[in-house]
Amino acid sequence: MDKKILIGSVVAIIILIAGYFIFFNQSTSIDISSKPKTYSGDVSNLVLPLESFPEGYKIVERTPRTQSDVSDFGLSVGWIEGYNIRYLKGDEENLLDVSRIELSISRYPLENVSKGIEKGAYEFEGYLAEELPNPQIGEGSFVTRYTDEVWGLRDYQIEFYKKDIFVTLTNGGSSTDYEFLKELAKEVESKI
Repeated sequence: MDKKILIGSVVAIIILIAGYFIFFNQSTSIDISSKPKTYSGDVSNLVLPLESFPEGYKIVERTPRTQSDVSDFGLSVGWIEGYNIRYLKGDEENLLDVSRIELSISRYPLENVSKGIEKGAYEFEGYLAEELPNPQIGEGSFVTRYTDEVWGLRDYQIEFYKKDIFVTLTNGGSSTDYEFLKELAKEVESKI
């Protein structure tokens, strides 16, 4: 009799544990699948307001991106739409007294949005490209520091993606601030 009770108790415990795992896995998958996987807003809504910048910055260009603004690689992975905005502090004609921040936002098919990060840094003639530590922004991110081999000026470029949106933020000129650029990237990420 004791043997039957022991076997019955073990079977009951196994059934309870299995039921718990089945229920737990079903509730987790419901939560994950109910999250939106794509950004439903207009990409122009992701630009940063001028209030996000220190005094002295102004908006010098804002425009929807067209196919001619997109690299061959971007077009080959299904670029859909995008928006560019450029902020400037100082005089763009005077390279010794300027800070430029450019924000480029693009929408890609969800299955291809990470390919820009996977590709790594672009190489430009006359510039030394160095990868910096990953700032962990969005679902994937990548940072490159470009140094002009003649003038020694630096540009910092943060690229990240979240959902179906790929973002590139660049800070260049005679006055750059990588830490501030990371703050701006996090602000854009929070809007997606």
